[in-house]
Amino acid sequence: MRPIALLLNLALVVSAFAGNAPDWVVGSYRLELTPDLKVAAQKLGVPEPYARIMLRPDGTFSYASNNAGNVTGTNGTFELNDHDIKLTANDKFPGQGVKVLAGKASSNALDIDGLHYVRAGIDPLKPNAEPVQTFDVVGTWHVLAGDRVDRSIKMIFRDNHTFEFACMDAASKGRYEVEGNKLTLTWTEVDGQAVEAGQMRKVLDLRDDGSFYIDTYQYVKR
Repeated sequence: MRPIALLLNLALVVSAFAGNAPDWVVGSYRLELTPDLKVAAQKLGVPEPYARIMLRPDGTFSYASNNAGNVTGTNGTFELNDHDIKLTANDKFPGQGVKVLAGKASSNALDIDGLHYVRAGIDPLKPNAEPVQTFDVVGTWHVLAGDRVDRSIKMIFRDNHTFEFACMDAASKGRYEVEGNKLTLTWTEVDGQAVEAGQMRKVLDLRDDGSFYIDTYQYVKR
């Protein structure tokens, strides 16, 4: 019975680890672009390519990337063995067309499939600095009016780094980025009309109380 008991204990340990990722790897990572690639995108008048990976404490991840301005993404689970990391998508990674990506993880960076990702909020010139807290904004947010939540106004943030805003007489869409406690919104459509890339943009502060303001309106996730 001892070998069976030992295998059972090992299985429980592996299962617990798979669902509870270590703190040092949890967070949001963005694709690091070379200066030449940024200049090329500006000259061509196209959005800079980007990719984001969010690693969560429960061992799940979300991935988002853009292709010619079209945002796609996937979700899945990740496994960590020392500093080897494997991401398994629920379907497939949209850019690569595969189900599994693997690479190396460090405290502030990921090297996966030949690409280098840096933790959001880290200065590339100070790679060993302590990371700034990254907020997970995915979900539905409403306006807080005094003690009442106004559910007729809402913003929906999705795993693929797109957002939608809706109220009674207005609607808009776009994509978002989170860097530390900064939320950047870039609109792509307002009231059904396309917005030129980069022309409508706001950088917002994510507050310690879990809210953010757009103009005088306070948004909370409830």
